[in-house]
Amino acid sequence: MKTASSADQQRQKLWKELALVAVAPILLYLLASMIFYSTDDPGWSRTGSLDGSIHNIGGVVGAYVADISFWLFGYVAYSIPVVLAGIAWIALYGMDSDGDGHVDFGPALRLLGIVGFLISATGLCHLIGGPAPDLPAQSGGFIGALVGKSMSMMFGGLGSNLFLLTVFLLSVTLATGLSGFLVMDWIGAGVLALIGKFGVQWQKYNEQLEKVQKKFEQLDRQFEELMGPRRRHRTASHSS
Repeated sequence: MKTASSADQQRQKLWKELALVAVAPILLYLLASMIFYSTDDPGWSRTGSLDGSIHNIGGVVGAYVADISFWLFGYVAYSIPVVLAGIAWIALYGMDSDGDGHVDFGPALRLLGIVGFLISATGLCHLIGGPAPDLPAQSGGFIGALVGKSMSMMFGGLGSNLFLLTVFLLSVTLATGLSGFLVMDWIGAGVLALIGKFGVQWQKYNEQLEKVQKKFEQLDRQFEELMGPRRRHRTASHSS
C-alpha cells in the first residue's frame, strides 16, 4: 500500500510539473500581448488600421485577447497574467496544502480575494483614472465603469472610494495571505532603516568635513609660519 501511495504521489507531482510547464508559456504570451497592445491593431472593440498590419507581438490572437482584456478590466488587465498564475498555483498546489487528502477551505478564500481584487481595483481605476484614450474603454474597463457608477450612486464620491479601497485591501489580504498591518510594519521598518543609514552616512560626511577643515587650518598655519618672516622683512625694508 505504501509503495502504491508513493507511486501515486510521484505521478501527481509529475502531472503538476507538466501543467506548470504548459501554463507558464501561455502566461508569458498573455503578458507580452498586454505590453505590446496597440489601438491600431484589429480587436473585439475596433477594426484596426486601414492597411491591416499587426503591431502586437502576439499576432492576431494576442491583439484580440489584449483588446478584450482591456475592454473588460482597463489598466487592471496588466495584472491578469499574475492573477491567472495565482489561480493555477491554487488549483495545482493549494487545494490540499496539508496533505490529508481533503480539499482545504483556504483556497476558496484566496479565490474570493482574487475576485474581490479585480472588482475593487477596476472600480477604483474608473473613479480615479477616468478616460483612457489608449484603451478600448475607460481606465477601469466595462467592469470598472459598472462598479464605479453603482458605488457612486449608492455612496457618493468619497464613500465609494473609501468602500472600494477597503474591499481592495481586504481582497489583497485574502488573496496573498499578507496582513495589512504586517505590510505597514515592513514599510515602517524599511523607512526607519533607511533613515538610520542616512544618519550614519551624514555623520560620516560631517566627520570627513571636519577632517578636511582641520587639514586646511593646518595648511593655513604652516603657510603663515612660512610667509610670516618674509612679510616682516618686507615691511622692515619698506619702512627703512
